[in-house]
Amino acid sequence: MTKVLKLLVFLWVLLCPTLSYECRAEVPKVFQIQVNISEKGTNEKIPMAVCVLQPLQTAVQTDLNGFATLKDIPEGRYQLEVKYVGYQPYKLAIELKKDLQLNVVLVPQTLALKEVTVTAR
Repeated sequence: MTKVLKLLVFLWVLLCPTLSYECRAEVPKVFQIQVNISEKGTNEKIPMAVCVLQPLQTAVQTDLNGFATLKDIPEGRYQLEVKYVGYQPYKLAIELKKDLQLNVVLVPQTLALKEVTVTAR
């Protein structure tokens, strides 16, 4: 009986570290990206801007303070796109290896229209 017990303890000591290493190796690393969006020149925060992470197609909107968080993003290479009506789109290539905090400054975009003349009949 003691030989059997010693054999079981030996096998447990031999196999336990190997099994626990295999379990840890399969857990994917995930990170988050915090984005703070403001306007160039005035530094006013931009609420409801859309932040899209390509190629995951993960999207979030900024809150009333111009802040958004993309959560549970696996390690890898991505492109962050920030869009808001009346501003030039912002694009940034990201290699995600840790949590990121980004300050994005959007540039207002003016649309020039041709002159229109209205005449009455």
